Amino acid sequence: KKSLAIDSIRATVYYNLGEAYTFIKNYTEAIENYTMAISIDTAFAGSYYNRGYIKFLLKDYKDAIVDFSTAIAIDPNNKYALAFYVERGMAKFELTDYMGSIADFTTALENYPNNYVDVLYIDIGRSKTALHDHKGAIEDYNLAIKSNPNSAQAYYNRSIAEIKLKYNRSAIEDFNIAKKIDPNYANPSYRNQDYKYIELK
Repeated sequence: KKSLAIDSIRATVYYNLGEAYTFIKNYTEAIENYTMAISIDTAFAGSYYNRGYIKFLLKDYKDAIVDFSTAIAIDPNNKYALAFYVERGMAKFELTDYMGSIADFTTALENYPNNYVDVLYIDIGRSKTALHDHKGAIEDYNLAIKSNPNSAQAYYNRSIAEIKLKYNRSAIEDFNIAKKIDPNYANPSYRNQDYKYIELK
């Protein structure tokens, strides 16, 4: 028991060092320390998650998914498990595994129905948009707006899906709402070729 307690302390020390290196953006050292923590305590879900998060930042999405999946397998009821699913869903999205990302975001919604609901529906909507399921995406953006009527991103994303379906009037209305909520959406970078087209109609 004493040996296990010592190992737990050592693993925590490396974990804390990993967090410190992450804070100063020394990701190489952070990964090394999380890996040391894992080598001492292979059931340390937080170390897998944090290492996976850094791999995600470094665009090593495949290995990030492995770490997120391990964290979920070890401790699916962890109080931070919502993040495990969300980050894995984001990594899958980056690898164009849109069905996989939808599955993870949906699991997060089902298991944590009172947390980041609007953001999760937006993420699901983005995945459906990538699959060209624009009607399905609009349904999710509707739910995001129902959860958070002040979500400029939900209105903006819904307007993009509406453009794809040639719901031009609705698209312009949603885009204007997004700009009203968040003036940053008035930036020309948000006004893609689709908008230039419908605004000339």
